[in-house]
Amino acid sequence: RRVAAHEALILALDSSRCRRLLDRLAGYAVSPAATRRGAVHLGDIAPDLLRPLLRSVLQSGRRLSADSSPASFHRLRVRVKRLRYAVETLGGLGGRSMRKLLRQLVRLQDLLGEHQDAVTIAARLRALAEEAGLPRPTVLATGALVLDFVRRARKLRRRFPEAWQRLDRRRLRDGVAAELRASASRRVAPPRLRATGT
Repeated sequence: RRVAAHEALILALDSSRCRRLLDRLAGYAVSPAATRRGAVHLGDIAPDLLRPLLRSVLQSGRRLSADSSPASFHRLRVRVKRLRYAVETLGGLGGRSMRKLLRQLVRLQDLLGEHQDAVTIAARLRALAEEAGLPRPTVLATGALVLDFVRRARKLRRRFPEAWQRLDRRRLRDGVAAELRASASRRVAPPRLRATGT
């Protein structure tokens, strides 16, 4: 599987679509619009960048319960990961609330990741146990492991509501929004770049 995924990644990175994207980004980076005075500052657009990601996480997470399907938890995990990476990228624009949001995202992503691992391992072990010709002791041991991972996944789903409540707090979201607005009002000059000799 890993080899197939690696080959798919190589094909995607070598695709004409990826090359066009990189060309557009490189073109924008050196364009007058990107370098002139009065260009858009990251602090101005950061809330607009985070808003759809946060909305997606909140909508998905609020629908989940301990009885939700493993696939639903996995979809939330992917959304949380996207939001986490965006918050990490924009972290320098925020302050205490942004750091707290990031901590809660990390905790939730860890819990969801452990859940996904348990579900995946149980499924793989179940498939192994169903293979013909395995000795009975192997099938019994594999079945016991499957049961253990199924219980682990169930336990993690029961822990979800508490982890979710730590993230789904209006006060936290309002604090992040206020920090981003404040950063937009501070016009910090970008660092000067200079080439270094080697």
